Amino acid sequence: MRSDPAELHPLGPWLRWRVAEVRAGTRRRIFPAVVEVVPSAGMPGSAATAAWEYGGEAGDHALRVDVLVRLLSGRAGPLTVVHVRPGWHDCTDPDMGWAAAGRVAGDIAQ
Repeated sequence: MRSDPAELHPLGPWLRWRVAEVRAGTRRRIFPAVVEVVPSAGMPGSAATAAWEYGGEAGDHALRVDVLVRLLSGRAGPLTVVHVRPGWHDCTDPDMGWAAAGRVAGDIAQ
């Protein structure tokens, strides 16, 4: 029996819930990719405090950083940047791009 890598992650159950919520919000067969900022403290059932739906093209690194700085600006408390996208759970270039942009944006937005 193969274990699901998402279930091994501490946020696995929350991420599954969030993907189901995003899918339920559209009638499309494939939902668009979304990057959002959620409060870290209340992860289970937390609604996004800010989100950006970008579809299939995330743009370059500078655009991702600008978007995340804007999403993070003016928000207090510990926050988590979540990248919700269709497809299998693995580390792809867009995932790594958003992770890198999240680190830079976190430094900029403090």
